Amino acid sequence: MKTKKNKAILISFILIIIVSVIISCSDSTEPTDVVFTALPFAGVDWALGYAEGISSDGSIVLGGSAVNTPDDKYMEIPPVYWTNETATILPFPLAQVPGFQRHCAIYDISDNGVMVGDQGIADLSPQAFYYSGDQWHAIIDPATSENAQTATGISVDGNIVVGLSGWGNIEGGYYYNITTDEFTVVTSTFADSADYSDAGTSIFDITADGTIMVGLDGAEKYDSIGVQLPIFFDVAKDTLPTRLPLPTGYVAGVAAGISSDGSTIVGTVYDDEETPYAVYWDSNRQVHFMGTFSPYPGPHQPNTVAQAASDNGDRIVGSSYDIAFIKFKNNDMVSLQDWLEDEGLGSELKDWDLYDASAISDDGHWITGTGVNGYYTQAFKVYIP
Repeated sequence: MKTKKNKAILISFILIIIVSVIISCSDSTEPTDVVFTALPFAGVDWALGYAEGISSDGSIVLGGSAVNTPDDKYMEIPPVYWTNETATILPFPLAQVPGFQRHCAIYDISDNGVMVGDQGIADLSPQAFYYSGDQWHAIIDPATSENAQTATGISVDGNIVVGLSGWGNIEGGYYYNITTDEFTVVTSTFADSADYSDAGTSIFDITADGTIMVGLDGAEKYDSIGVQLPIFFDVAKDTLPTRLPLPTGYVAGVAAGISSDGSTIVGTVYDDEETPYAVYWDSNRQVHFMGTFSPYPGPHQPNTVAQAASDNGDRIVGSSYDIAFIKFKNNDMVSLQDWLEDEGLGSELKDWDLYDASAISDDGHWITGTGVNGYYTQAFKVYIP
């Protein structure tokens, strides 16, 4: 009887522990209200930081932030990521060239921690890399034996990287399989046309499963008129990318991003006056016009582009005329700063001017971007329930 009683007590104790664990695991660690966070600068002497991407769960922000050069003569911008409001500085992929500023950024991260980015010299001649095993690895186009220029997207498993290939004879958007070391340039839909020259693609983003990529397809027409069209490319099904439709009356466009689940593509389109407008394409690849904050038509103005979307396209973020915006499902795009201030964050944003919302987590709760805080360019992070 004593043994049975002890056994019953033990079972009850175990059940209490199990229930406690279930309750604690079900408690959300995310905020319950809207939160705005200024992300710290990486260096102590230079107040400059910017955000380019975010992890799928919103826990890591990616970008760059200025630090001193080893000789303390000027600043450089190393690759940086932020976790829990702490900036971590990664080493530069390439050695310093005396007298030239190295400029790096991280754009995307897989769920197993592989990061992609590039390094340029004073913003020129960028070279693409991925970060794995605590070191940078160059991405090289075997057709030209040259470094790829950019690496802006990566699949969730860390295997497939996309970006723009090298400066050689074969140039275009690429996808690169880290595991198999296969490098493939996405062929332009203009490549076989006698009416076009200098045809080439650019690829900017990729779905979580690594199968669908988005970007642009461009060429020069025989009469020297440039053509630039938004594209998506399903590597599992197609040998050539598919041109995305433009709104009636619009002549060019770019697909800048795609949601992790592939349901929503976002970007920008241009009318015949070269005025940029934000758009998105739904799961049926039908285009939806979003608009612009610009007060005037024409070229030579700050761009308007939808840059990222949560899964199912419920929330879309971007920048228009140097104003960060957010679009909630079935609503018009609005200034992110105005929306946050309406939610009661006026005092937190008193000295801020949010000009870019660059990325959003898959669930749509975490947004990152860049703004001007007083006189300083600084990265930020926002939580929206």
